[in-house]
Amino acid sequence: MKLWIAISLLSAVAGTSASAKIAPKKMQVEFTVGNKRTIWTDYLCSPANQKLFVISLEPHSDGSRNAVGLDLIVRDAGKPESDANLLNSPGNWHGVQPYNFFASDLLHGAAKSVFGRRRIINVKSRGLGLEVRVLHVKISVKRNGAQEIDELTLSLAAYNLPDSR
Repeated sequence: MKLWIAISLLSAVAGTSASAKIAPKKMQVEFTVGNKRTIWTDYLCSPANQKLFVISLEPHSDGSRNAVGLDLIVRDAGKPESDANLLNSPGNWHGVQPYNFFASDLLHGAAKSVFGRRRIINVKSRGLGLEVRVLHVKISVKRNGAQEIDELTLSLAAYNLPDSR
């Protein structure tokens, strides 16, 4: 009986991120080529300070270890080791997504990138919204033509989506 209650309680807590509201949060993320092996990570928490989501900025490297891109990733806090990025659109998708920051796309500045300086990403299944602003970007082109992100500064604002009842 005690085991069943404990499992039920754990299941209820683990499933809270699907419907729980976050405490709105603003963050600034700075990436530099000197720390490309360091993954920036933060948490989106409930108003009661319960961790609901893990948010991170993770680099993509080419064969020469150039930082050719960065992905903004949001995972359930209960499953942080999961490969599932909640920012992925459901269904069949391809090409650059609003959570991708590639050197080739940002080469001529954020304003001329596919998504521009400001990106809005909604995760309707979780009631989560993100506003991402590219504040600064510096791209270098190597002798072999490879493009690398030397510096990227993002402003992130996480908020609850309005109820769609």
